[in-house]
Formats: sequence, structure tokens, C-alpha cells
Amino acid sequence: MSANTCSGCGEPLPGSEFLKCFGCQDKYDLICLGIEQAAFLKLSKDQKEQWNCPSCTCSRPKGDNTHTPIRSSAALLRTEVMALKEQNSEISLLRQDVQELKAQLAKATTHTESLKELEKKLSMQQSSITELTDALEQLQQSYNTHEQNNLHDELEIAGIEESDNENLHHIALVMSSKLGVALTDAEVSQVFRTGARRRLSNVTVPGKRQQPRPIVVKLTRRSKRDELVKAARNRRHFTSEDIVAGMVTKVYLNERLTKHNRALFHAARQRSSQYHYRYCWTSNGLIYVRKAEGKPALQIRSLPELDLRVGPANSDPSMEQQLDTDSAQ
Repeated sequence: MSANTCSGCGEPLPGSEFLKCFGCQDKYDLICLGIEQAAFLKLSKDQKEQWNCPSCTCSRPKGDNTHTPIRSSAALLRTEVMALKEQNSEISLLRQDVQELKAQLAKATTHTESLKELEKKLSMQQSSITELTDALEQLQQSYNTHEQNNLHDELEIAGIEESDNENLHHIALVMSSKLGVALTDAEVSQVFRTGARRRLSNVTVPGKRQQPRPIVVKLTRRSKRDELVKAARNRRHFTSEDIVAGMVTKVYLNERLTKHNRALFHAARQRSSQYHYRYCWTSNGLIYVRKAEGKPALQIRSLPELDLRVGPANSDPSMEQQLDTDSAQ
């Protein structure tokens, strides 16, 4: 593979709009990665330099993966990426056809029959674009659902301070004991911190500390994950006291989400606070909000749906910037 071609599709890279894997050094264009140009431009230099491609991410040790469909997931990913690229190409061609049809319509104003025929064709082209756009969105939702299903036995712990020589496996066992949930060594498949290690900043902002990386606990049974998450939710003021030494911090347990769902959940929590929704939670990878006790639970599947069901986002730019950062990680 040439150094100036995409490792996903083999096409030449479009200038500087691509990402280079921190691990294998392969390069991918934005289309193969499914990243919008606006989102790419908002990525920081550190985020670009520390980015890992799907192959390197999937190749990280995951313990006993006897029942994990690695090969089928990789094949599905390649198939869906190619399908996305083909559909994007078709949409681009259809848009060109629409522009050509508009030019023809301008010249055919004196020919009524020709004008009607062209208008009919334009309507059909626009309908095709709508259908392809809907199909693309459904494909992206399908991929996100498939990716979320692969995380069904993992939970994420946020708020535990990082330290040198920390024993994450022991931390998971002590935490479960404090929650009153029996957890054995055999039920813990793997424990690790997710994301790149935080770099120490030379500038200290008063009242603001650097957030530790979340801890991911991969369990052998989904029911055990649900039991731990439920126990944590029943203890609203669960802290790191008696779990790790040092500063006592508030600890949060949630089922692990995909990048898309994690960003959407972050937005849903902020929007719930903004519009005084009392409850915002996840269940089996799905995001829900509820205005108050006795009110119906509303499922949130996308940002437009969040705007419609809860309300538009706060105009505070710092809030939007935080959402962009969470989406890029």
C-alpha cells in the first residue's frame, strides 16, 4: 500500500484531511472512517496524533474472546465501509445529475412538454437521494447497534484517581464488595483504563482538576454487569473511599457505550439538566430520559430526536465544545 493512499479503500489521500494511526502508522481518509469534515477540523493536534485505527483498537488484548465474533465483525466492518463509500459516491453523482437537470430546465422554459418531463425526472432523482440518505443513516445505526452489542458484558467506572503501579483488578473486586455485590476473580475477564494517558499540563486552572481515565471492566456474564450497575445507581453518593487511597472522589458506574452512544448520552445528561428532567439513564446500550416520577420514559436515538423530545441545546459554546471532544475520543 502506497504511503499516500488510504489503507481502507486504496484511494489516494485527499490532501491533509486524513488520520494516521498511532499504532500501525496506516492512513485512512475521512470517508472510510465516517467522519464529517467539520468534526475532523475540530480535532486537536493531540487527538490526531494519538488516534488509533479500528484494526489496532480491535487487536488490543481482550482476555477470553472465545465467543467474540472478531473475524465476522471485521468482515462486517469492511463490507459496511465499502457500502458507505459506494452510497456516498452515488449520492455525489445524483447531486451532479440534479445540477445538470436544473441547467436543462432553465433552457427549456419555452417547451412545456419537455419542462414537465424534466421536472418529473428531477423529482425522481431527488427521491432517490432521499432514499439513499435514509439507507445510509440506517446503515450507520445498524453498525452502531452491532458495535454496542459487542460491549454487552462490559461496564465503565469513572472517577477513580490514577496512580503508579495501581492494581485495577483488585480495585474492581474491592468496589464490588463495597456495593454489596459478590464478584469473584473468575467472573472478571479483563480490567483496563481506556483512552490515552492524560498529559500533565504546565498550567493549573484553580478549582479544576484533571479527570482520570475511565476503568473498563469486562465480565464473563452480562447479568453480573447489570447487577453492579443497579447497585451503584441505588447508591447516589458512591465514592472512592475505602477503594483507593488519596483524595475521596465521587464514583460513577455505567454500562460501556460506543463512541456515538457515549457522546449522545453526554448530550442527553446536559440537556436533562438544562430542561429539569429528573432522570437520564442507559439500559442495554439505549438512552432514556424521564421528566419526573410517573412520567413516560423517552428513548433518545439521535441528536435531532433529543432536540425534539427534550429541547434544543444550550447556546453555551463551552458545552458544545465538550460534546465535540467527547465525540472525537
